[in-house]
Amino acid sequence: MNLKTPFLLLLVLVATVAFGQDAEIKKSKRLIAVDHAAEAMAPIEAAIKQYPDETDLYYYLGYAQIKNNQLDAAAKSFDAGIAKDPKEALNYAGKGYLSMLQNRPADAKVNLDKALEMTKSKKVPVLKAVAEAYLTNAKFAGDAVALLLKAKGIKDDAEVETLLGDAYLLQNQAGSAVSAYENAAAMDPKNGEPYYKIGLIYSRTNPEESQKQLEKSVSVDPEFTYGYDELADIYYQRKEADKAVAAAEKFRQLSSDPEKIKIRLAFIYVMKGEFAKANEIFKEVIKKDNVKPIVYRYYGKSLLATKVSADSVESANVYEQFLVKKPVDVTIKDLLDLGKLYIAIHKEEQGISTLQKAIQMDPKSWEAAQIKADLLFRQKKYKEAGEAYRYLLTVKPKASPTDQLNLARCYTYTEQYAQADTIYTKLIEQYPTNSAVVALGAGVKANLDPNSETWLAKPLYEKVIELATADPAKTSKRDLIMAYKYMGSYYAIKEGNMKKGEEYFDKVLTLDPNDKQAKDVKQAIKDGQMQQLQQQKKSGR
Repeated sequence: MNLKTPFLLLLVLVATVAFGQDAEIKKSKRLIAVDHAAEAMAPIEAAIKQYPDETDLYYYLGYAQIKNNQLDAAAKSFDAGIAKDPKEALNYAGKGYLSMLQNRPADAKVNLDKALEMTKSKKVPVLKAVAEAYLTNAKFAGDAVALLLKAKGIKDDAEVETLLGDAYLLQNQAGSAVSAYENAAAMDPKNGEPYYKIGLIYSRTNPEESQKQLEKSVSVDPEFTYGYDELADIYYQRKEADKAVAAAEKFRQLSSDPEKIKIRLAFIYVMKGEFAKANEIFKEVIKKDNVKPIVYRYYGKSLLATKVSADSVESANVYEQFLVKKPVDVTIKDLLDLGKLYIAIHKEEQGISTLQKAIQMDPKSWEAAQIKADLLFRQKKYKEAGEAYRYLLTVKPKASPTDQLNLARCYTYTEQYAQADTIYTKLIEQYPTNSAVVALGAGVKANLDPNSETWLAKPLYEKVIELATADPAKTSKRDLIMAYKYMGSYYAIKEGNMKKGEEYFDKVLTLDPNDKQAKDVKQAIKDGQMQQLQQQKKSGR
């Protein structure tokens, strides 16, 4: 019998076990690294069933459970490993890791030191496990660096270099961290994690280099989920919509939690102008609890952007939900946007009510007051519009001529001629060549003198005629006819100059041959009726 045969068989068996469990450990770690931590326990559980005596597997099971925030389950796994083989140091390192996460560094140190003592600080897996435990607290970053440098001296290991980079970063040694990550990338060139971490370091100081490194992370490792997450954000900030969509979609495809990027993808679709796709996402997202205010705002705007009437109505509904669900987050701008939206979809009363809420929230919000006043004026609600314009003029830093003109017109339409006259007097002083303003002011003067006792409007109507003569295109036919009629009446009645009065009415008929009033006056002059009226005026009857 060949005595070498059993020995060789034993070596093959040991190598097979080691290869089998190493493969499962690597698979578990890989799942954690690419955002599939929830699946990382299954390979280790399968390995434990196949290799029940390999108690280091319990550490990797507990490690995967920690990454899933299953701390109680992890504690049981580490204890089970120790019960099976008290000489396996990794499970003590696991217990120390747990204590660090629970902010019990003193307890942690007992188990971490024990793991190191048991292996005389010569086993790289244990050195890595203890160092990673220390990396949960920046105060112990120096301890982690020391252990990782020791591991580095024992063997080249990409994981050691990556952890060393993490430790340097905790010490704010960005340059050393980058060097360590670069070493890791050289040792494991198809792993995107080192490039990803370099990209994060450069994100603030060198955005171009950051983007380059992150793009490399997914180039060498197309399944490295987190790289796509960061790139989607970078492309979005740079307004590179197509790239942003591609990165976000890739993240959704690869991630165990595609919901994480769902809202950002909707924002990207809005930027790209694909509003229908954005709205599909927003519609689902706002059904959830604790939706951020920005989501309601973007959804509302995205619905409006489709320019479909039904979407506009739905946009108002979205804003209404926002007001109900997030009242403390509602801003003046939100109320303004909703108020304007109501007006756009012809719900004017709700628009006015919403704008009034904006004014109540901030009495100095002149924009809300402006929209409200203008709407009431367009609705010909002159009394309410006048009140709104009066308020507007008290809060607006610089009232426009249109604001003042509209207030004057509100006064006119509500027969408050004295108030209107005050405004028109100021406006005519400011804009003496504006024929329309002069004509409106003249009309108010005429209303203040309804029986033509003092002929108050004469100077202004003369001004209208003067402006029309200088530049006919800048005076409306209606205003000029009114001026001619007033002046014709003045000369016929006040001055008794029938000839000159008739000349003005002839000018009216030149502009409008069918003007009945002008025809009637000319006939009255011919029949002597105007002379009779003029005599009555003189006698005061």
